[in-house]
Amino acid sequence: MITGPDGGAAAGHGRLRASHADREHVIDALKTAFADGRLDKDELDDRVGQALAARTCAELAPVTAGIPAGMPPRQPAHARNPAPGSRTVRDVAIGWGAGLSRAAPGAGRLPILPRRCLPPILGEIRTVLAAAAALSALPTPVLPGSGDGRPVLLIPGLDVGDYSLHRVRNYLRGCGHEVWSARIACNVSCSEAAVGRLLTRLAEIADRAGREVALVGHSRGGLYARVLSQRRPDLVSGVVTLGSPFRDQLAVHPLVWANVAALAVLGSLGMPGVLRYGCALSDCCADFRRDLAAPADPTVSYLSVYSQRDGIVDWRACLDPIGRNLEVPATHIGMILDPAVLAEIATAIRLAWEGAAARPA
Repeated sequence: MITGPDGGAAAGHGRLRASHADREHVIDALKTAFADGRLDKDELDDRVGQALAARTCAELAPVTAGIPAGMPPRQPAHARNPAPGSRTVRDVAIGWGAGLSRAAPGAGRLPILPRRCLPPILGEIRTVLAAAAALSALPTPVLPGSGDGRPVLLIPGLDVGDYSLHRVRNYLRGCGHEVWSARIACNVSCSEAAVGRLLTRLAEIADRAGREVALVGHSRGGLYARVLSQRRPDLVSGVVTLGSPFRDQLAVHPLVWANVAALAVLGSLGMPGVLRYGCALSDCCADFRRDLAAPADPTVSYLSVYSQRDGIVDWRACLDPIGRNLEVPATHIGMILDPAVLAEIATAIRLAWEGAAARPA
């Protein structure tokens, strides 16, 4: 048992590197304190961010100050191994310990992920070719008609438009949902400007449907969906992101970096509707970055779908420490084509609606 910063055991414990199990213990204690009313939402968000960024046990210890929980005693390795199928911090924050730095001031408490090699991008090309060969074979919805006309807004990824999500759209329509497009022909514009247009679109859909809207975003579109839910949580029932690196927008394949850099050159030279270098270097998208880094809104259901086979995005950048995470065996592009993933999207939307219906008005 840790007795305090001056105790010998505590001092020795504090110098040790924090493990995933240590962070999980602290985060579980924080969630319990929040549920008991000992912490408010802002305090919970702040402390969870500190826990995820902590490198040592000494840095973790102050996170639980003022609540009936402390740092757990060190356990032998065999005792710290989780039971098969159990959810640990490793599932939601692998790699967020040593070697990570804090985000810039004002950008939230999100660690900046170290760059690592991604799986070969060739797998993404194979996915496209396989999809082209089976384009007409749309999977049958698991629960046809279960959507009950509930509205869903689909938001495409970088460099593509609404057409890229046609398979998702048709599947959800088969489930009985009323599916709306984002009206994006090619997603290459400034993030803040795009979100501004999507806010108008979201309000229009919610007004016409008379109820909250579920958001499904692929890749960059998932970043937009996340920010929309921060700015108008009253209009959003749930958010499903597919391969969206909301923890680090730049944790992508070098070829994607090159593509974004080329777009930024064109935009900076005056091409209309294209992002510019100023979007990253100036205050142009500062509000977007702030809202993207902000902790998830507790009134909105979140599901982040990721894959270690993703050849475009570093999967660790997609992990949500608060919301639900789902690993799938698909590639980045395959997430919007795979029947199993489509079924998971439909299930997540249904669960989000059930949660929204259970919330007090």
